[in-house]
Amino acid sequence: YEDLDAEKVIPRFRYIISQHDTDTITNELTRFFIYTDENSWGFYVCPVKREDNQLYLGSEKYYPFEDELNKISFFDGNH
Repeated sequence: YEDLDAEKVIPRFRYIISQHDTDTITNELTRFFIYTDENSWGFYVCPVKREDNQLYLGSEKYYPFEDELNKISFFDGNH
């Protein structure tokens, strides 16, 4: 986790994490933010936690909807 102020988290995740979201994370609580990107076929998970009144940002991780995007599938119309 990276030690960050809410003022640094909110601009980085504009339209994903709001000031209200960070303000309502209490001590010893981790909240997971799940969001998509219009350029990706999958979703991201980013944990944010608070310990001793300090906000911490975890590493965001990408999860594809399909495991093997490089293989041609019967359902993709390219068979």
